[in-house]
This record gives sequence, C-alpha cells and structure tokens, in this order.
Amino acid sequence: MGCNLTCPSKAISAGPVTWLGIAGGGRAFYHRMGLDRPQITPKNTIAALANTATSDPGPDGLITTGSLVIEARVEPWPGRDVSILRYGAKDRWLRGAIITYRADGRLVVDMVQGDELRRTSVAIAPVIGECDLRITYSWDAPARAGVLSVEHLDAETLHQIRFHNPLPLPHIDGERLVKNVVTDHEQTPDNAAILSLGVAHGIAPVALAPGLAEGSKIDTPMGPRPIEDLRPGDLVLTNSGEAKPVRHLAARQVPALGLMRPLQLRAPFLDLSHDVLIAPHQRLLLSGGEAEYLYGEDAVMIHARHLRHGHAALWASPRPLVRYYAVLLDSHECLSVGGVWCESLFVGPMVPDMLRTTVLSDMPPLNVPIHKLMATPSLSRFEARNLVTALHA
Repeated sequence: MGCNLTCPSKAISAGPVTWLGIAGGGRAFYHRMGLDRPQITPKNTIAALANTATSDPGPDGLITTGSLVIEARVEPWPGRDVSILRYGAKDRWLRGAIITYRADGRLVVDMVQGDELRRTSVAIAPVIGECDLRITYSWDAPARAGVLSVEHLDAETLHQIRFHNPLPLPHIDGERLVKNVVTDHEQTPDNAAILSLGVAHGIAPVALAPGLAEGSKIDTPMGPRPIEDLRPGDLVLTNSGEAKPVRHLAARQVPALGLMRPLQLRAPFLDLSHDVLIAPHQRLLLSGGEAEYLYGEDAVMIHARHLRHGHAALWASPRPLVRYYAVLLDSHECLSVGGVWCESLFVGPMVPDMLRTTVLSDMPPLNVPIHKLMATPSLSRFEARNLVTALHA
C-alpha cells in the first residue's frame, strides 16, 4: 500500500480498542460500556484494561481517547465538493462534526465543541469516478494529539496527518452518529453514501488489514492449526513449496459491517476441505486452466469479495464484531487455509510514525520486514469477475 504522511504533532500509537457503537447495512448497535471487551492476553493486559470502561460514563461522559471510523462510497462531480458526513447538536452546548471531500483533492474534518473548532485536512490520491474511502479520525485528548488517516481502497493508498489539541467526543454524540447512519437518509447527498460507521474507545489501527477470521486453520508441517494459536517461530506451509517461520501474528477486531463484513467461502468450491471465514479484501491465489487461458498466467490473485458473484462465497451470518488475523513472514507468500491459498500480510515501505498506527505498532520498526511484492498479477474487478464466471461455467 502506498502512503504519504505529514507529522506536525506528537506521535500516538494504535492499540487494543473497545468498540462502543457500529452501524451499517440497516443495523445499529451502541453501548457506552462497549459492545465487546478486548481480548486480554498476558502481553496486552494493561493496555486492554486501560481501554475498557469499568462504569457507565453516562450520555454526558466524554470519550477522551477514541476513534471515529467511516467507510464511504463517493462519486465526486468535477469541481464539486462531496459532503460525506454532517452532524450537529445544540442541546447542552453547540457540537458538530463535518467531513468533506474537497474538489482540490483534500479530505477535511471539522469538529466543533462550544466555542472550539478543530479543522484537520489531508491530501489524498485523486478520486475519479466511484470509489471507496475508509476514514479514521483518532484522538487522545489528554495527550493533546490526534491522527487523521484516509485509506483510498481502490488505489490501495494510505494518507495520514497528525494534529494538535483534538476535542473529545461526548457519548451522546457517538450514539447519535451511529443511529443517524440508519435513520437519517438525508445526511449525505446522492454522490456519497456511508457504508459503515464505528465509534471506539482507543486508537484504532489503520491499513495492513488482517483478513482471516479467528478459527481459520493454517496448514503447517505438523497439520492444520487455528491461526490464533500460531506464535513467532512456528512454521507454516507456503506456496513457494517451503515451510517458513512466522515473524509476527497480527490481530484486529473490527465491525462486521460494511467493507469488513466477513465472507464465508464454501467447501468444496476452490477445493476447500471446509468452509473458511474471510474478509472481503483478503487476496486469494487461484490457478488452473481458466487463469492460463484468460490471462496467460499459471496463477493470479483476486480479492475474496469477487467470489461473491458465484457459488463459492456468501455473506456470513450477521454479527456486530469480527476478529481478523494475519501472518507476517519475512517474505511475501501465500498460506494454505483449508485448501485455498491466502496472501500473508504484505508490508511495503512505511515510515515509523505510520507503522505506529497499524497492527504492527507493538513491533520495533527495525524488526518489521519490507517485502518485495510477489510477481503473481492481481486482477482488476472486471478481470476477476470474468475468471469467477469461467470457474463456475
């Protein structure tokens, strides 16, 4: 994933989060104590407990350290701004949140609390035609530091800027933002749509998104193992024909809505021995006569979401949250998961300040490998659908 970073403020790091509210697909959930407690392990006990509410803060309580995560589909008209989110309230005191994609190519976030206004903006890759953006606005009010990240999901780029003196978000506004996604159909114009919205306590990781759901069985020299049981140094089978040691196991809990909603790959399609739960963005390696006939390649990569138009995949049962994992190796490889080859975590060049906001925030930057992308071509949406159609003809 390409990236750019402007860093005028103190660095803050991603860590375990407690999701307070999520909305999308006609569903909305909010609980001030958290929809689910973060997984507590000996390694993250202190951080996890610090991000877990112990008593109900009430509607006037503040989320002093948190994240607002929005997935939006935008289709800007030339020379026109796109309003992605508009929220305002006057009860108790004046408050508001406005997110706009500007015609000059900047994503602008305006936050209002009483007489205080905070404007943050970052230049992103050009938006041409319809495209999907994931916007993560994170703040640590006690530390007076915040970070705005925009993932251009079609261009596969990450754009980020750090800023000073963020405003905390009242719980009452977090709850209303979540409910408005479902009930307020006038919140965005025709050229923008919110696919999902989440409010979390803690700094939510961005980019480098794991895509294998908890319980996925990874093939190893000793047989299949649940991905969450793998540890650094354990060997896993790869498409190179060699067993490679695990460098790191990355995990991330996210709303199971919008562009993160899990897909169920169905056995025996794709030679699967059992069903596999996977994120729509997870890349798969497909080979066979169809790939060679259509594209002249022994093997190609496609996103799992493109399989949804055939018989091999369907949306998983609805749930508020899902925990995804990814295996980091020293080289960029594919892993065998129930009979299908899935891409390991790919890390391109990334500055340390940006790494701190990803699922690799707990790794020393010098220990993070920089990968050379596999030579296997990755198909476009149109090409992938042609291949899926041929596979199921």
